[in-house]
Amino acid sequence: MDGIQGFLKELRRRKVYHVAVVYAAIAFALWQIADIAFPALELPDSAMTLVLVLTALGFPIALVLAWAYEVKPDSGAQATREEGADLGKFGPSPEADPDRAIPRSVAVLPFDNMSPEPESEYFSDGITEEITNSLARVRDLKVAARTSAFTFRSSRADVREIGKRLGVAYVVEGSVRRAGDRLRITAQLIDASNGYHLWSERFDRDLGDVFAIQDEVAEHVTRQILAEIPAELESLALPRTEDLDAYDAYLKGRHQRHLFSPDSVERAIAWYTKSVDADPEYAPAYAGLAEAYTIQSIGFATRPSRETMPKAREAADRALELDPRLPDAHLARGLVAMFYEWDYGGAKRCLDRAIELSPSSANAHMWSEFYWTYVEHDYEEALAAIRRAIELDPLEPAYRERLAYVHMIFGRYDEAERLLREQLATGPITPLLHLGLADTLSRKGQLAEAATHVDEALERSGRLITFLAVACGIHALKGDIDKAQELLAELQEHARHTAVPELWLAIAHAGLGDKDEAFACLRRAVENRDSNLLYSVALPRHLGLHDDPRFADILRSIGLSHLIASL
Repeated sequence: MDGIQGFLKELRRRKVYHVAVVYAAIAFALWQIADIAFPALELPDSAMTLVLVLTALGFPIALVLAWAYEVKPDSGAQATREEGADLGKFGPSPEADPDRAIPRSVAVLPFDNMSPEPESEYFSDGITEEITNSLARVRDLKVAARTSAFTFRSSRADVREIGKRLGVAYVVEGSVRRAGDRLRITAQLIDASNGYHLWSERFDRDLGDVFAIQDEVAEHVTRQILAEIPAELESLALPRTEDLDAYDAYLKGRHQRHLFSPDSVERAIAWYTKSVDADPEYAPAYAGLAEAYTIQSIGFATRPSRETMPKAREAADRALELDPRLPDAHLARGLVAMFYEWDYGGAKRCLDRAIELSPSSANAHMWSEFYWTYVEHDYEEALAAIRRAIELDPLEPAYRERLAYVHMIFGRYDEAERLLREQLATGPITPLLHLGLADTLSRKGQLAEAATHVDEALERSGRLITFLAVACGIHALKGDIDKAQELLAELQEHARHTAVPELWLAIAHAGLGDKDEAFACLRRAVENRDSNLLYSVALPRHLGLHDDPRFADILRSIGLSHLIASL
């Protein structure tokens, strides 16, 4: 029975029913015309019989063509967007084939900002992302991640090429114009295999209707792709706020978070805080706030864990209290559990729940890789998680960087080096690429070239604390003690003005051979619940810490005694 229902659903999706009805109507009209005209023209009865036979024979042929057309449509149709991106610079992901689109898959391209103020782009981006997040909650639908879709902002690339690059069968595009309290949103769904428009609509509404418009767009897209609405569509509507100032501040916060720098994360926190101040019941703003606080500790190390992580926990708990079905809230709570509370069972449950609620969240799959890498130290599971993130977001360089890091952490140095060099050759070039290659080369004993890359990483990062620590360790191992001492002094100067995570100080001291001071730093890190301690699992063995009994004590202190024998 399920097979028959699936077949009937596929007939509807491929518009075979529509073709059948149209064909029958045309055939009937032809029969009527022939019945009247043939006697007047004194044609034999066999002529009428021939018309009946030909139209009858043509009916199954038309249905077969209707079915096949959806699979292999005409490739001559064109659909283009505006100038901007150069597709040639985006090489295919090493783990995904962008030319094979999953049938039930879609990418939401950034809606064009048609508002009078160019700075209103954050608003059009926010609407795009809200629609993306709604669609991502449909289990039967693969949705390209925001980062990859936004690569094609203002692009004149052919829609068919965009579909291939993102591995999707459909593309949504549109525009947003905001003028005072009025809002105009246009949206269209395009078949990426041929460029044909399947659905389009223009919404002229009051600004307060923005949420209803987003829901309508998501519902129309889902109906077109899946033929009928699945049960999950009931949960498409994301948490809402009646306060438009709260919503506006939330979108600005999310825009700053995506810029992903120490300063932009600070600004994101300020905007998220304004959002929750305007509407204390708005769950997404709390989830965003929790993630931003966490990034400050475990990403940029610009704030001490004891300052930011309790705030992150409070915000994540509040988001879950307001909306237990919000994927970002579960994700944020899982990060607090994993990096700060060292509650790994709780972290796994939260990460799994985030993925269950939003299967197309590349970000959630990436953080799941962190769990498998640092908590379970399971190479195959870690690899599967990061490959899934790449599949969902093939043009996001951070996920390809993480793939290389996974290979490096698990001792596959040649593969890590190959991937990192490929990315350095094709771009975009980030500080983490140089840092990863420096770390990989140092583990292979190629310290001279490692030092060159770590210096490049340090300058490109703006001399962030984490990069200073790794640079100090590599230069010390290379034998350039004076340079290493200079870098350690720079780290210690930072520590006089702000809290430097003790893990990074431990790496610097270990590189210089001062293991006693390194372990003193690690013990202080445990006392202060330094969220970066989880990374100690991935420290290179040539720092000389692993074989010291004190290293096992550190692992026990943070709940990782099960890894003592395997590291």
